[in-house]
Amino acid sequence: MKAKKALRLRWWAVAFDLNGHSGARYFFTEPEARDHLDGLRSKIPAKLERYPDEAVERYCGFLEDKCYGIEIRRLSANDALRRYPGTVSHMICHSLGYCTPLFAAKLVLAAARNDADWCEWIATCYGSDPWPALCAAIEQRRHHRGFMADIQQARGLVESVRRGDPEPQLASWF
Repeated sequence: MKAKKALRLRWWAVAFDLNGHSGARYFFTEPEARDHLDGLRSKIPAKLERYPDEAVERYCGFLEDKCYGIEIRRLSANDALRRYPGTVSHMICHSLGYCTPLFAAKLVLAAARNDADWCEWIATCYGSDPWPALCAAIEQRRHHRGFMADIQQARGLVESVRRGDPEPQLASWF
Protein backbone atom coordinates (compact mmCIF):
# COMPACT_ATOMS: atom_id res chain seq x y z
CA MET A 1 0.00 0.00 0.00
CA LYS A 2 1.26 3.48 -0.86
CA ALA A 3 2.24 5.82 1.94
CA LYS A 4 -0.14 8.68 2.55
CA LYS A 5 0.86 11.99 1.10
CA ALA A 6 -0.38 15.24 2.52
CA LEU A 7 -3.40 16.35 0.57
CA ARG A 8 -2.91 19.98 -0.38
CA LEU A 9 -6.33 21.20 0.69
CA ARG A 10 -6.44 24.47 2.51
CA TRP A 11 -8.12 23.78 5.80
CA TRP A 12 -7.68 26.91 7.89
CA ALA A 13 -9.53 30.13 7.21
CA VAL A 14 -9.12 33.70 8.38
CA ALA A 15 -12.31 35.61 7.72
CA PHE A 16 -12.82 39.28 8.36
CA ASP A 17 -15.53 41.89 8.17
CA LEU A 18 -14.23 45.43 7.90
CA ASN A 19 -16.98 48.03 7.62
CA GLY A 20 -19.30 45.79 5.67
CA HIS A 21 -16.65 44.23 3.42
CA SER A 22 -16.38 40.55 4.17
CA GLY A 23 -13.99 38.01 2.79
CA ALA A 24 -11.89 35.03 3.70
CA ARG A 25 -8.37 33.86 3.02
CA TYR A 26 -7.61 30.16 3.13
CA PHE A 27 -4.37 28.64 4.40
CA PHE A 28 -2.72 25.23 4.46
CA THR A 29 -1.50 25.38 8.04
CA GLU A 30 -2.47 27.03 11.30
CA PRO A 31 0.85 28.97 11.59
CA GLU A 32 0.25 30.54 8.15
CA ALA A 33 -3.26 31.54 9.22
CA ARG A 34 -2.01 33.01 12.52
CA ASP A 35 0.69 35.04 10.73
CA HIS A 36 -1.97 36.51 8.46
CA LEU A 37 -4.17 37.21 11.49
CA ASP A 38 -1.31 39.08 13.19
CA GLY A 39 -0.81 41.14 10.04
CA LEU A 40 -4.48 42.08 9.92
CA ARG A 41 -4.54 42.95 13.61
CA SER A 42 -1.65 45.39 13.10
CA LYS A 43 -3.53 47.16 10.25
CA ILE A 44 -6.86 47.57 12.05
CA PRO A 45 -7.09 50.85 14.00
CA ALA A 46 -9.13 49.34 16.87
CA LYS A 47 -7.78 47.09 19.61
CA LEU A 48 -9.27 43.66 19.02
CA GLU A 49 -10.49 41.66 22.01
CA ARG A 50 -11.20 37.93 22.06
CA TYR A 51 -14.93 37.32 21.67
CA PRO A 52 -16.35 34.64 23.99
CA ASP A 53 -17.26 31.98 21.46
CA GLU A 54 -16.34 28.34 21.89
CA ALA A 55 -16.83 27.26 18.28
CA VAL A 56 -14.66 29.88 16.54
CA GLU A 57 -11.69 31.97 17.61
CA ARG A 58 -13.13 35.44 17.02
CA TYR A 59 -11.77 38.92 17.75
CA CYS A 60 -13.89 42.09 17.76
CA GLY A 61 -13.27 45.80 18.31
CA PHE A 62 -15.16 49.08 18.03
CA LEU A 63 -13.79 52.45 16.94
CA GLU A 64 -15.90 55.52 16.14
CA ASP A 65 -19.12 53.48 15.81
CA LYS A 66 -17.49 51.04 13.42
CA CYS A 67 -17.23 47.36 14.20
CA TYR A 68 -14.11 45.43 13.24
CA GLY A 69 -13.90 41.68 13.44
CA ILE A 70 -11.67 38.77 12.48
CA GLU A 71 -12.07 35.05 13.03
CA ILE A 72 -9.72 32.13 12.61
CA ARG A 73 -11.08 28.61 12.28
CA ARG A 74 -10.69 25.22 10.69
CA LEU A 75 -12.66 24.71 7.53
CA SER A 76 -16.11 23.18 7.98
CA ALA A 77 -17.98 20.84 5.62
CA ASN A 78 -19.83 23.88 4.23
CA ASP A 79 -16.50 25.58 3.46
CA ALA A 80 -15.21 22.44 1.72
CA LEU A 81 -18.44 22.23 -0.28
CA ARG A 82 -17.93 25.82 -1.48
CA ARG A 83 -14.19 25.48 -2.21
CA TYR A 84 -14.00 21.94 -3.64
CA PRO A 85 -17.30 21.24 -5.45
CA GLY A 86 -15.69 18.99 -8.08
CA THR A 87 -13.94 16.76 -5.55
CA VAL A 88 -17.11 16.53 -3.46
CA SER A 89 -19.11 15.60 -6.58
CA HIS A 90 -16.68 12.81 -7.44
CA MET A 91 -16.85 11.52 -3.86
CA ILE A 92 -20.66 11.30 -4.20
CA CYS A 93 -20.26 9.35 -7.45
CA HIS A 94 -17.67 7.03 -5.98
CA SER A 95 -20.00 6.27 -3.07
CA LEU A 96 -22.73 5.43 -5.61
CA GLY A 97 -24.96 8.05 -4.04
CA TYR A 98 -24.43 6.97 -0.43
CA CYS A 99 -22.94 10.36 0.48
CA THR A 100 -24.96 13.54 0.70
CA PRO A 101 -23.06 16.67 -0.42
CA LEU A 102 -22.17 17.82 3.11
CA PHE A 103 -21.19 14.33 4.18
CA ALA A 104 -18.95 13.95 1.11
CA ALA A 105 -17.36 17.32 1.97
CA LYS A 106 -16.80 16.07 5.54
CA LEU A 107 -15.07 12.97 4.17
CA VAL A 108 -12.82 15.10 1.92
CA LEU A 109 -11.72 17.11 4.96
CA ALA A 110 -11.26 13.96 7.06
CA ALA A 111 -9.00 12.51 4.36
CA ALA A 112 -6.99 15.75 4.17
CA ARG A 113 -6.52 15.73 7.94
CA ASN A 114 -5.78 11.98 8.12
CA ASP A 115 -8.75 11.52 10.46
CA ALA A 116 -10.76 8.32 10.73
CA ASP A 117 -14.44 8.18 9.83
CA TRP A 118 -16.75 5.50 11.16
CA CYS A 119 -19.66 5.66 8.72
CA GLU A 120 -20.73 2.23 7.43
CA TRP A 121 -19.34 2.75 3.92
CA ILE A 122 -15.88 3.93 4.97
CA ALA A 123 -15.63 1.55 7.94
CA THR A 124 -16.63 -1.50 5.92
CA CYS A 125 -14.88 -0.83 2.63
CA TYR A 126 -11.83 1.13 3.75
CA GLY A 127 -11.24 0.23 7.41
CA SER A 128 -12.39 3.68 8.65
CA ASP A 129 -9.76 5.48 6.55
CA PRO A 130 -11.34 7.93 4.08
CA TRP A 131 -8.02 8.52 2.27
CA PRO A 132 -8.28 5.49 -0.11
CA ALA A 133 -11.90 6.41 -0.88
CA LEU A 134 -10.86 9.93 -1.85
CA CYS A 135 -7.94 8.65 -3.94
CA ALA A 136 -10.22 6.19 -5.73
CA ALA A 137 -12.82 8.91 -6.34
CA ILE A 138 -10.19 11.14 -7.95
CA GLU A 139 -8.46 8.35 -9.91
CA GLN A 140 -11.76 7.00 -11.30
CA ARG A 141 -13.27 10.43 -12.05
CA ARG A 142 -13.39 9.77 -15.81
CA HIS A 143 -15.64 6.75 -15.23
CA HIS A 144 -18.33 8.58 -13.26
CA ARG A 145 -21.16 8.12 -15.75
CA GLY A 146 -24.37 6.19 -15.76
CA PHE A 147 -26.64 4.77 -13.13
CA MET A 148 -25.73 5.65 -9.51
CA ALA A 149 -22.47 7.37 -10.50
CA ASP A 150 -23.55 10.23 -12.78
CA ILE A 151 -21.20 13.20 -12.37
CA GLN A 152 -23.66 15.65 -13.95
CA GLN A 153 -26.33 14.74 -11.42
CA ALA A 154 -23.82 14.96 -8.57
CA ARG A 155 -22.59 18.38 -9.73
CA GLY A 156 -26.16 19.63 -9.98
CA LEU A 157 -26.86 18.41 -6.48
CA VAL A 158 -23.72 20.03 -5.08
CA GLU A 159 -24.54 23.31 -6.81
CA SER A 160 -28.08 23.31 -5.45
CA VAL A 161 -26.77 22.82 -1.89
CA ARG A 162 -24.18 25.55 -2.48
CA ARG A 163 -27.04 27.90 -3.45
CA GLY A 164 -28.75 27.15 -0.14
CA ASP A 165 -31.30 24.51 -1.15
CA PRO A 166 -31.82 21.69 1.36
CA GLU A 167 -29.70 18.61 0.83
CA PRO A 168 -31.13 15.07 0.69
CA GLN A 169 -31.86 13.53 4.08
CA LEU A 170 -30.57 9.98 3.53
CA ALA A 171 -28.49 9.70 0.37
CA SER A 172 -27.95 11.66 -2.81
CA TRP A 173 -29.95 9.67 -5.34
CA PHE A 174 -33.00 8.68 -3.27
